[in-house]
Amino acid sequence: MTSVQGCILVLAGLWAILMLGFFYGQYKALQAHLPLQKLESAEQSFYLSRQQQSKPYDGQAVYDPAPVVPPSIPVRSGEDVMRFPAAIPSYEGPPQERLQEQVEQDIANQPLLHVEPEPDHQPVNDNNNGDASLITNHADRSKDECVLELLAADKINYQRDYTQKPIWIQDPSWTRTMPGCAVGCNYAPKPNKGYQDAFVTTTPRAKDKGYTVLRNMESVTNYPDIGVNKARARGYDIVMNTHLNSDVPVGYFSWVEYGIMEPPQHKTEKAAAAAFISNCGAKSPRLKVLEYFIQHGVPIDSFGKCAHNKEEGGKRDKMGLLRRYRFALAFENSEEEDYVTEKYFQALVAGSVPIVVGAPNIHDYEPSPNSIIHVNSATPDGLAKISNRIKYLMANATAYEEMLAWKRAGPGEKFRALVDMSSTHSACRLCLLVATKQRNKEEARASRKCRCQHEESSVHHIYIRERGQLYFKDVFVTVDDSNPSGNSNLLPQLYQDIYKLYGPDYKPQWFKERKPYSSHEGRPWKIYRVYPADSNQRQALYGNAWFRDSQQLVEYLSTNQCPQLEVVFV
Repeated sequence: MTSVQGCILVLAGLWAILMLGFFYGQYKALQAHLPLQKLESAEQSFYLSRQQQSKPYDGQAVYDPAPVVPPSIPVRSGEDVMRFPAAIPSYEGPPQERLQEQVEQDIANQPLLHVEPEPDHQPVNDNNNGDASLITNHADRSKDECVLELLAADKINYQRDYTQKPIWIQDPSWTRTMPGCAVGCNYAPKPNKGYQDAFVTTTPRAKDKGYTVLRNMESVTNYPDIGVNKARARGYDIVMNTHLNSDVPVGYFSWVEYGIMEPPQHKTEKAAAAAFISNCGAKSPRLKVLEYFIQHGVPIDSFGKCAHNKEEGGKRDKMGLLRRYRFALAFENSEEEDYVTEKYFQALVAGSVPIVVGAPNIHDYEPSPNSIIHVNSATPDGLAKISNRIKYLMANATAYEEMLAWKRAGPGEKFRALVDMSSTHSACRLCLLVATKQRNKEEARASRKCRCQHEESSVHHIYIRERGQLYFKDVFVTVDDSNPSGNSNLLPQLYQDIYKLYGPDYKPQWFKERKPYSSHEGRPWKIYRVYPADSNQRQALYGNAWFRDSQQLVEYLSTNQCPQLEVVFV
């Protein structure tokens, strides 16, 4: 063998060794990609790529492909983006032990790949709600298995389709179909072909004819039998009055009927306020307050029979008169929680500062802080303090205008959440309550899981709807059972799930009646309250029902299977 031939053989051997090394590296790279695992359920089947094991960087520039996203399950907000490099970076200089850190940094600097949620997910627990969505975390494939299990186990085929067979309320004083209600809703003096779901009556009747309903907007102080507790004791199933703790609150407030956001007019009258009081024997101290003002230098034009000192002249135009005064006397005939009548809301419409004798919780109804004057004490000292404040505001235009700033900037969230309730008419809300009660009976008979154990965590199936709606949407949250401190982000995550569930183009119930004043990530609305759906509005808006932190939510989930929640948007 010549020296040339020997050199050729050596070079060929080296080439073979290099090629073997190259193919071995490719083989190891392919091994890093584990096979697909198929998940099947009664609801759907799809492929999920298994998570790869974390390994130190071994010099091979191998990157995970974008994971396969199940076709019907949109990902969570904050988890709907994945990063991967547009090209394999090359490195010169950094030591080998720092190479992995450098690669990870370069990957983090690459553009984002957005994964859009699937828009056509259909409801799984209702064949009528039409737009329920499912939210889950795709970083946790075992949770997806839990979700599929719960979707199958928790499905209910409700017996009644309210589009085909609407709720029928027998009401001797009304014949009406409620347009725009989330459930078919009819009122008539007689039953419909032999059936009725509820009846409005002044005397409780036999239960086999449907739910008995008491509806009255008078003061409970003056008519004790219409109070919630006494009405229930008399046999009523559903109570509708002005109290927010009644089953269906019937308030005097409304964006549409009152035009609350009408701009104020120039005030032309020298007197502080106009009074229209003709019942001089009311249980509240309103007559005492009126007389005190007049006697102690607060000029009042009294057009009513009580302390009468002013003639209207011509045809009566109460709203036209109110608009000309800086203040308006919203003096109720009783001092009772939540008894806030048109006297107060007419003052707001007129752009006058309300001076209130009435509900002790009137500040729950104020458009913004420092926008009303509450006479909470009829003692001489209390009335002297109020009188001095009125005189100060009459002499100080800047301080007075600050009390009307909400007319320009918009009312506060608390006030919006209250008045927005009226965007769903109380007659519709009664139908929604009756339908909810009927469905609750079916749900109580159903065998649902609503909870799935996954390692040391549990996946909870939560049903959520906007206030004023009937049909629920689906949300799944994971609670770490082994580490309570690991659940500190549960409530913020639920909020993000709700935002994703409804989407930026969703129009809340109130959208047709008022303009938006809040925003969140491009939406013209934001979440104000989330609370158990069986809470009354007193508990939901001002009480302890709404979730203030993650711990409260965790405790609620631990004791309530298949929880149904409501959300208020403002």
